[in-house]
Amino acid sequence: MSDPIADSAHRRVRLGSILVPLGLFVVILVAYWPALRGDFIWDDDYYVVNNRALRTADGIQDLWLGLFPDPRRYPAPQYYPMTHTSLWLDYRIWGLNPIGYHLTNVILHALGCWTLWVILRRLQVPGATLAAFVFALHPVNVESVAWITERKNVLSGLFYLLSLLVYLRFAGLDGHVTRQRAAEPGGSGTPDASHDYRLELPTEPWKLYLLSLLMFAFAILSKSVTATLPGAILLITYWKRRRIEWRRDVLPLVPFFLLGLAMSLLTGWMERAVVGAVGAEWAFSPAERIVIAGRAVWFYIGKLLFPYPLMFMYPRWSIDPARVLQWLPALGALGLLAGLWAARRRLGDAPLLGALFFGGTILPALGFVNFFPMRYSFVADHFVYLAALGLIVPLCAAGTVLLAQQRWVGVIVAVGLCGGLGWLSFSHARNFDGPERLWQHTIQSNPESWMAHNNLGLLKLQQNRLEEAEALFRRALELRKDHAEAVLNLGRVAEARGNHAEAQRLYEQAVQMNEDYYQRDLRVTGRSLPRRSHGNAMMVLARFHADRGDLSAARALYEKVIAQDANNVAAISDCGEILRRQGEYERALQMQLLAVQRDPTSLAVRNRLGLALADNGRPQDAIRTWLGVLADDPTNPEANNNLGLMLVADGKWSEAAALFERALQARPDFPEARRNLEAARRRATTAAATAPAAGSPEVPGTQPATPPQ
Repeated sequence: MSDPIADSAHRRVRLGSILVPLGLFVVILVAYWPALRGDFIWDDDYYVVNNRALRTADGIQDLWLGLFPDPRRYPAPQYYPMTHTSLWLDYRIWGLNPIGYHLTNVILHALGCWTLWVILRRLQVPGATLAAFVFALHPVNVESVAWITERKNVLSGLFYLLSLLVYLRFAGLDGHVTRQRAAEPGGSGTPDASHDYRLELPTEPWKLYLLSLLMFAFAILSKSVTATLPGAILLITYWKRRRIEWRRDVLPLVPFFLLGLAMSLLTGWMERAVVGAVGAEWAFSPAERIVIAGRAVWFYIGKLLFPYPLMFMYPRWSIDPARVLQWLPALGALGLLAGLWAARRRLGDAPLLGALFFGGTILPALGFVNFFPMRYSFVADHFVYLAALGLIVPLCAAGTVLLAQQRWVGVIVAVGLCGGLGWLSFSHARNFDGPERLWQHTIQSNPESWMAHNNLGLLKLQQNRLEEAEALFRRALELRKDHAEAVLNLGRVAEARGNHAEAQRLYEQAVQMNEDYYQRDLRVTGRSLPRRSHGNAMMVLARFHADRGDLSAARALYEKVIAQDANNVAAISDCGEILRRQGEYERALQMQLLAVQRDPTSLAVRNRLGLALADNGRPQDAIRTWLGVLADDPTNPEANNNLGLMLVADGKWSEAAALFERALQARPDFPEARRNLEAARRRATTAAATAPAAGSPEVPGTQPATPPQ
């Protein structure tokens, strides 16, 4: 005979298992609606737009194995192959339409929030539903969800929570009660409130353990900050059992700790050796790092409790350990932990364990190890994505317990809190709808951000709004006197105005400033550092000389860039083009073959390889090369124009004209293709009456076109 009370409880659990994930997805979709229509921003260029590994089916192999033998040639700033694989899959579906990438981020965030809810229910944490919705809607998470590059946060966060969910079942910490046990004589008449019939797990312990370890591996291969998971598991274990035993609790986590340590060491090395987080700007003493960490901890606590104002780039603090007041935040953080420890009997362990979870999870982003954004700011919203749970969960649990006897008051408070957070998220998400609005908002919020001024200036320069661009570059230079990139961009403005003498002076000044920067690093660190990031000014100056016809000066600069960075594909290819223009066809071919070897997906490099092959008497190889380019990009203007010229040489005027038309459709401001089209049409109309002289096509500029830079 069925128990009406048990059946009612079962129905409530079933209903909750449907309504909560559905509600999470709906509110997240609404809150992030402005970002769904957003464009690519900032580092999205490296991760998606210009990531050659996303372009081909073979790119997936580079994303997983491209770390060997030379990590500096890995096709992304960090070795996060799970994140890059998800972007590779997005590219297969969406191409370069950003809406698909944004939608994937939203879905991953919603799945992570649902998994968090299941975990909290199974741990019997009060306010599980409230915590899941607060985490879903908290505006500090906007940067992680609305920024495509931070796919690594939402993806690693999902795998982190899935691994935790499975491990809790393996360790017997989730209070799971099966329906069979509930139905047995003497069993509980109602299922445990933490049970969720919609997410069943294996029953064999070894399967649970391996599944949890696999999810953890996926998490750290998405972002290495998730290496803190085994520490979080030990905190939960102590909370549930009041003790930790070596054999039962610690030993199974040893593989987790080892995997996390290995990935953390690799990430730290790549941040220094590949990304470039090394040099004078990162040369902090231990005392300075402690001061930074102490202030960062309270910054993140403040933003979680009062998330306003939020900005993409916060001001970079001035650090001076000699000032006693700057030690107060670090001492205050230690004092808070000591106070929570002393108050365990009165407050319970939850506040202390939440603080330890928060501190341990945020630890890699506190400045004790170098990360590149420290050049601009010591803090960023996306660093606190997972750590936020250490505050959100205990506070929501405490609020739920306090208002347990005033249910309707609790409901009103919860709805008001989530509504307010959702509105703040919606408002902040609008700042991520494109790079121009992002940098404008950053400057409004942080007028001292030299990086934002420079990046907004670049957008204005691309729009040919030279006055606005120049003002922004000059402001960036005022804010940072050694900002070589701003000087370089002022040179671009001068060149756009036709002031070539001033442009050359500014380009040369930027090159010298980069050299001074390098020498400063050498003095501070005492060792020679990679100068890969310093080659941009020399590349611009080299192209400036090439455009003016000074090929020898351009060649010398390209060779210097290559000597400093042997993997600089653009410099190798540009140098090969200079050699071709100087008549050194065999050496030019060698350089283009090397460039293609370094980056086989670059259409510009492959177009130049075709030119070099044609110059070396290998027209059929050149044609095959350009056909390969068109197989990847049928509208490629250079390949269409170059193939058209090959047809012109064979007297196939009509076929050539069709290719020239296709080139102009892709790039209307392509003067060579336009001249070639006009000549081909003239010859096509007279071809029936007058046969062209063999080998002497009447086409202006019959040299194949060089791809634009």
